[in-house]
Order: sequence, then structure tokens, then C-alpha cells
Amino acid sequence: MSKLILIDGSAVAYRAYFAFIRNPLINSRGENTGAVFGFINSLMKIIKEHKPDYIAVVFDTAAPTFRHKIHADYKATRPQMPVELIEQLPWINQAIDAFRIKTLRIEGYEADDIIGTLSERAARTGMETLLFSGDKDFFQLVRDDVRILHPRDFAILDAAGVKERFGVLPEQVIDTLALMGDTSDNIPGIPGVGPKTAVGLIEEFGNLDKVLEDGPKKRKGKLSELLKEHADLARLSRELATIMTDCPIQLEFDELKTREPDLDSLVPLLRRLEFKGLADKFAAPAAENLFDQQSEKTADNYKAVQTLDELDTILAEAEKKTEIALDTETTGLEVIEAGLVGISLSMQEGTAFYFPVGHAEGSNLPKSEVLGRFSRFFQSKTKIIGHNIKFDRQILRNHGVEMRNLSFDTMIGAYLLEPGKRSYDMDSLALEYFNYRKVSITELIGSGKKQISFARVPIEKAAPYACEDADFTLRLKSLLEPQLAKLKLQPLMNEIEMPLVPVLGDMEAAGVRIDTGFLKELSLVYGQKMKEVEERIYKECGEIFNINSPRQLGKILFDKLKLASTRRTAKGGARATSVDILEKLAEAHPVPRMVLEYRQLMKLKSTYVDALPLLVSRKTGRVHTSFNQTIAATGRLSSSDPNLQNIPIKTEEGREIRKAFIPGDKDFRILSADYSQIELRIMAHFANDSTMIKSFQASEDIHRRTAAEVYGVDIKDVSPEQRRAAKTANFAIIYGVSAYGLSQQSELSLTESKDFIDIYFERYPGIRKYTEEIKEFARKNGYVTTLFDRRRYLTDINAQSAQARQFAERMAINMPIQGTAADMIKIAMIRIADKMRGMKSRMILQVHDELVFDVHVDEVDRLREMVVREMEGAVKLRVPIKADVAVGQNWLEAK
Repeated sequence: MSKLILIDGSAVAYRAYFAFIRNPLINSRGENTGAVFGFINSLMKIIKEHKPDYIAVVFDTAAPTFRHKIHADYKATRPQMPVELIEQLPWINQAIDAFRIKTLRIEGYEADDIIGTLSERAARTGMETLLFSGDKDFFQLVRDDVRILHPRDFAILDAAGVKERFGVLPEQVIDTLALMGDTSDNIPGIPGVGPKTAVGLIEEFGNLDKVLEDGPKKRKGKLSELLKEHADLARLSRELATIMTDCPIQLEFDELKTREPDLDSLVPLLRRLEFKGLADKFAAPAAENLFDQQSEKTADNYKAVQTLDELDTILAEAEKKTEIALDTETTGLEVIEAGLVGISLSMQEGTAFYFPVGHAEGSNLPKSEVLGRFSRFFQSKTKIIGHNIKFDRQILRNHGVEMRNLSFDTMIGAYLLEPGKRSYDMDSLALEYFNYRKVSITELIGSGKKQISFARVPIEKAAPYACEDADFTLRLKSLLEPQLAKLKLQPLMNEIEMPLVPVLGDMEAAGVRIDTGFLKELSLVYGQKMKEVEERIYKECGEIFNINSPRQLGKILFDKLKLASTRRTAKGGARATSVDILEKLAEAHPVPRMVLEYRQLMKLKSTYVDALPLLVSRKTGRVHTSFNQTIAATGRLSSSDPNLQNIPIKTEEGREIRKAFIPGDKDFRILSADYSQIELRIMAHFANDSTMIKSFQASEDIHRRTAAEVYGVDIKDVSPEQRRAAKTANFAIIYGVSAYGLSQQSELSLTESKDFIDIYFERYPGIRKYTEEIKEFARKNGYVTTLFDRRRYLTDINAQSAQARQFAERMAINMPIQGTAADMIKIAMIRIADKMRGMKSRMILQVHDELVFDVHVDEVDRLREMVVREMEGAVKLRVPIKADVAVGQNWLEAK
């Protein structure tokens, strides 16, 4: 029996677009391409798995249909198609044409009606038909030879499947829709009758006519009245919900025959959209089946090595290679605690080997022998490629093996090409670049309470998974490297990000010593302070309540104390008591200020004071954070597990916590080096503003200089209030703040803020010029860059929404500055680490513009001088760079 597949084009495009809505797929031009990528993947999956003889994609047109004539409000409530999707429709149409698939549209008829008509014709010719859509309207067309191929899970739904998902049989779908209506199409149905009631009525009475005839008699109360009153509305809804099966389509099925794609059109389109993996796949001259997502039987080329002789042969061959990809499998993700289970290696795409050393069962290789051989291998000139290679380096180091010649990290490479994505895990990248669905780790170890250690996974199952990791790391490198070169990102990759990997690894391994005794005492102090604030709140309010309950707090603030309520929470329940609201309320009453104080103490106590001692490693007696290179889109490093970049500094209570960060031994001290006003200095460089440049060159207080310029006074006569306002403005304007934003951040009124900004730009004309030019560059190119060509794409820079557009403009102003500062401190870290070789001192933390060291007392002067020299000399700007250094018995003293 021949097979026809009819694709609901609009529905698939929408589904593909929304699949990427939270993590848009953006190419180097700043173009959103997620909907096209998803649409193409759907086409390939349909053809590969279901091998149709005939296929067509059917779209709606903008023209009104007969349904609009009988119901003017038909589809009137449907929101407009997102602009980002509209922009991708031409590419979707080009892709369909390149696949040589027929596209169908008929003015005056919906895609549903065309699909209904073709499925009816196909049935009459004895053809099997699959309708690819998630629209429940199509359930009415299902019969023995017409079924639904659902895009959600690619399940095929027959009559029983429709009954299971929708509650009624296909022949009852129209009548059910007539009762319940359809909000997406603005089909009214009977008011007050939802899906559950509609299904129940149809099950009881059989069809709509019987429901309308007998329902009012057998049902009582409101439902009876609704059925009587809105019978005509139900009949109208039935007419609207009925899919036509007799559209005037002049078409022969031979026109829909499945054909091989037009590669001369398809491959250039895929390259234009930067779908690298797909483009290379279709461009491959030896590809036998271009629709096969995983035509290579990669598992046949993956092998678990069982003898040391075999390992020796493989490593001898690997030593002859310029580069190989390597990955480790472990018992967990906590580097300090994790045990090594196996190592995988790939030196040729499509081939990989797995060396098991720590599985609970099966033929493991002797771990010590394997580690010894790899230790010798790392002495060779072969370059090592990895995915999150810092982790593998740390794991092997913890087992006595020093990994050298780190060459390329595919996670970092993918990040540099597309910063701002939510994830760069191997599974996601293999799917994106190669359209290949890897074995998921959860398939092997499970999740939640049932999760097992990788050591308990049988070797025969672990090997394909581990080999995939190494294989696709090698494949990714060959794809990513040319793209990095094309965008001039190789220097950033090779001279900053990759040399930083071992530096960060060493910092993580060094860890930070915590004074747990001090934190225990501080916990008692903060607990007592919380109790005192709590009692003051109760006394002021005249009753005891749960301060942590938004609902109870709202009742006290807004009902009892009669303070002005501004908004409800997102769920519409308790009135909002967020920080910004409490700050405003504190102007009128003391209780909101007390609540803020209570919350601050509670957060400090729970997040830091009580939590940090629990994170001290049993093996090292220190806290070990992870520094992440692929999180912040600006290029800044981030810290996690725990986040040691968020240790508070603004409040007295927060600063106390820094006392707990102490030297590793009695002969050591904490040394802190902090860039002084680095972002303002970079702003002066980019803006080439003569006034600001002269101020920095003269070593003036830049905030006093700004105050003097704006307020028209001599710099020596600037008041503390004027300097404070100028300082707020200097940093706020870097972030593209508006007059309203400045008024919220300072003590200035809205009018004063507007005047301040106007005068600011008059006195610093170079900064105004820079902000306008960088916004225009972003609008034209869709991205901005740092001094080192790091990119950030701004998808909303030309958005219709003013709010989204203005946010993108603020990022356009700030990212080159913040990103350049991030690159500068990375350069300094690399140079400092290189010069610290052989020293007893260790670099232990990076907090944005600050570096923290555990310094031996004999090396304080040497390290201080060297750190200042390298930080201040990291990059040559139009203005001098300044680094401030302090030394103390703890981190607070070193500030």
C-alpha cells in the first residue's frame, strides 16, 4: 500500500519556533534560525522513519475563508505571528523547495480543508495517509487508512489513540468541539461547557443533535439552560469545526512523489543558515541515504579495550597523531570526591576506544597500569581535545596523572560562537551540529532516588556512551575551529580561553580555607539579631505572625498598617512584598525596613554562614568552587557549587562573612588585588573622550571630576553628596540607564536625573558619541564585540517591543566594556599563574575585577609587585590601568 504524508506547515513552524523560544538559535549574523532548524529536522525525521511515497506541506493563506463569512469573529482572538517567526518563513519555504517537496496553498481555504480533501481522495485510491499535526481538529479525519502522526512524540494515532487522547471517537470529534468550542480558533461552543462536560455529553447522548434535543430534558440546572439557550451557537460551532473534504484542488498525486533533495539548493541554504552539521552531512559525496539521521553505525566502530597490549597499541598509534579527543567517566561530578571509572579516546571520526578501570562488574583493565601508560602518553607532542576538558584534567590529576598539551575545548568553542545559550552539553551540541541523538546519561544511570553510580553500569553499555563522547568531541572540533577562524575568534580561544583552563583548574584544586569556628559563632550572633528584629516587628505590629509568609506579611502591611499596596504576585494571591516594594513602603513606616533587615540576616545566615561549613571537603579541609567559562554571555567568569563570587561586601553583616576566608596555614596571608574603576577606564578608552582621559591620566578622582563637570564647581569644592550622585551616574551610564533608572538608583529626582544626564553628555561628548555609535553598530550587525573580538548577539536590538529593544541597547553599550574587563583579568591571570610557578603562594579566587591569593609571608612583596605589574600591564589603553593591593589575616582585612 502506498503511503502519503500531509504536513500541517503552519503548525509545525509554530511548534519549531516555540521549541527554541527560551534558548533561541542565533547565527553569527544575529539571525534567529530555530524555527527553520526545527522544521528541517521534522522533515528529515518524518522521511527517515516513515518513508512516504508521497508527501506535501500545506499552509494557510492570509485570505478569509468561508468560515469568516458565517462567523465574522472566526480566529479573531488569535495573536499575530511573532516577528521572529515571520522572518524565518522564507527560509522554511526555501528548505521545503530544496527538499523538492510540494507546497500547497489555496486562497479561501484553510490548510485543514486541503489536508482533509487530499486524505479523502487518498483513501478512495487505497492509499495509507498520515497527517502530521498536533491540532486536535484533525482527529475527526481519522479512519482505518487515515491516521495522525503526532509531532509531540511521533506517535501514530488511530481511532483508539484519538479516544485515549481526546476522550471520544473520531466521528464524535466535531460534535465535541461544537459543544466545548475552541479558543485558538475563536469557535464559541456553548458558554460554560468545557472539554470534560462536552465529552461526557457526547458519551451519554451519542451526537450533538441528541445532546441538544434530549440534554435539556435529562439534565437539570444551569447546564440544561445553557443547552437550550445556546443551541444555535453549538450548531454554528459544528459548522466551523467541520473540516472540508471536497476542496477544488487541481492536483495529481504524482506531483507529490517523494524525491531526493536538490543538494545544489539545500547545502548552500544550510551553510547560509550556519547549520554546519546538516550542511556537511548533505554535502558528503558518499552519503547513501541523505535523509538518514544516523546512517553511520557508529557503535560498530566503538570498542571496549580488554587487554593492556591492545591499550599499548592504541596509545602508540595515538602518539603519531597531531591531536586526539579524550573523555573521562566518573562516579560523580564533584571533582574532589569523584572516582575514575573509565577513559575514552578517539583519534579518527567515527571510531573510539573505551578503557574501563572502575566498573563494579566486568573485565576492567588494571587502573594503575592504565594511568601509568596515559601518564607517559601525555609526555608526547599529541594535542588533547576535550569537552569541558578542565574536569577531565582535574580527575586525572587527582589520580596522579598530569594531562598536558590541552589544545581545544569544544564546550568553550561552541560558547564563543554562540554565547548566551543555556547549555553547551555534548548531547545538545551533537543534536544541533550533527542531527545525532546520543545515548543519554539518564538512560544508563537513571535519575532521582533511583540514580546509580556510573561504576554500576555494565561495561557493554558504558562503552558506546563513553566512545560517543570522545568521537563527537573530535567531530565537533573539526566543525567549530573553521567557524572560530571565520569570525576571528581563534586568538581569543587560543591565547585567552584555553590557556586559562589549567589556571582555573589549579585554583579549584587549591580551594579556600574557611574558619568554621568563626562561622559557628557568627551563626549564633545572626540568629540572635534575627530574634531581636523579629521581636521589634511583632511589637510594632501588635501581633505575632509568620514574617516569611508573603500572605501573612501582606495582611499586616496592607490591611492592618494600611500601607499602599502596589501589585499582587504573579499567581494573583498574596500581595507582593519584594525588596523594591518594601524599600518604597519603608519611607512611610518602620516595619518594612525591619522586614528587609530580617530577610537580609536570614539570607546571610542560611546561604553563607550555615552553608559554607557543610561544603568543606573531607579530603582537603577546604571549600572548592568551580569556575565556569561558558555561562556569562559577556565573557565574565562565574563561580558555582558554591558561588564564591557572591560573598556580600556592601553591608556590615555581609562583610563579616569575609572574615571567615582565611590563609591555608599560619605562614600564609590573604592578598587581594582589585582593578580600580576598570569599566570607567575602558569606557574612556572606547569613547576616546578627552575630558575623561585627561582625568585618568592626571590620577584624579573620576567621580569628583564628574561632579565638578556636571555641577559646574571646582574639583576641590565638590561636596560628598555631589560626588555620591556623580559616582552613581558614572556607573549607571555605563549600563545605558535612563533618567528614571538614575532617579531610582540615586537621591536625584526624575527631573534632576534628566538634567544630570544631559549635562553629563555635554561635558563628556565622546561618551554620547560612543553610546550612539555602538547602538547603531548593533542594529546593523546584530552583535557587539570586546577589544578582543569576543561577540555578544543582541536578538532584540531591532525588536518592535520598545522594552525589549531598549534592554538590548543597554547591553550593546555595556557588553564591550564589561567583556573587555573580563578579557583583561583573564590575561592577567594567565601571566600571573605562569610567573607563580615554583612559588609557595597560590591564586585561589577570582571575583570579577578582583584576584585573591593565599600568599606565603616570605613572598608577599614579590607577589604584590608582580600582580600589580601584570594586572596593570595586561592591555594597553589610552588611560592608565590601576590595581589596588592589600594583605591581611583574612579576606576582609585584605580589602
